[in-house]
Amino acid sequence: MALDDVFKQETSLRSVDETHNTYILKRISRMRVHSVLTDVVLVVEGKEFPAHRNVLAANSDYFMAMFSGHMATTSDKVSVEEITATAMEILLDFIYRGEILITEENVEDVFCGSCLLLLEFVTQTCCKFIQDRLALGNCWGIRALSDKFNCNDLMSRATTFIEENFKEAANCEEFLMLPASDLSDLLIDDEIVITREQDLYELLLKWVEHNREERVKHFPSLLEKIRLPQVNPEYFDEIIATDDLVTENPEVQEIISKARQYIYSPTKLAESMTETEPFKWQIPRRCLRTVSVLL
Repeated sequence: MALDDVFKQETSLRSVDETHNTYILKRISRMRVHSVLTDVVLVVEGKEFPAHRNVLAANSDYFMAMFSGHMATTSDKVSVEEITATAMEILLDFIYRGEILITEENVEDVFCGSCLLLLEFVTQTCCKFIQDRLALGNCWGIRALSDKFNCNDLMSRATTFIEENFKEAANCEEFLMLPASDLSDLLIDDEIVITREQDLYELLLKWVEHNREERVKHFPSLLEKIRLPQVNPEYFDEIIATDDLVTENPEVQEIISKARQYIYSPTKLAESMTETEPFKWQIPRRCLRTVSVLL
């Protein structure tokens, strides 16, 4: 058969090199290591990282914004803050090679760095690694970290862990370091697992006494978030109502007076309270609710 006849039968041939992408990545990665055709140097903690603008921008919206548009930087050296040199080295390896090794030693640095550089795959990988290792000793730190970087899934997982193990988690040193706003959120939380409502009062006292001079000003607003009418009446009258944090503060005494009315005249006070009231004094927390069952 003549060659012309072959061309008449087959007009095109498409072929795909399955190793092409891997080969290119390896070549570009070696080019970075040896500073071949690099056009920018990232400076992190005094350490320099030669790199290629187009590779960085193609992988990260953070670098895309840095190197493109009317606000683009044209400097040959760019300082990157809020990331460690260790994390930058690991994340650059990922950008150029597409793989990453997360360990307990590097996960926090890499997680923070990936959030900064908007590397979603790495962030999710770190979140999964952290979630699998949630424990009493690190739950507060993980919750704070996820809140800082708006990682909702990790925040939800850490919060659920704390809710389900609240009394044990509250015995950790990190509990005493919580800002008032975080403690407020927890005291409102309907999902926390406790054995008695007064447990929360005792934890609140523990938190206040850790730095009484600075924290006593938060006591009234935090106390109001405890469902005082759900506290054992004897405990309420003998312990809470006689505490010097209560007796020495008119604002707190007013809260105690309202709670006492509800304890001893619940129907009357309930008429003035609404379902949308933020602290829902009239409703026990989920773990303390009872259900009537016919056997």
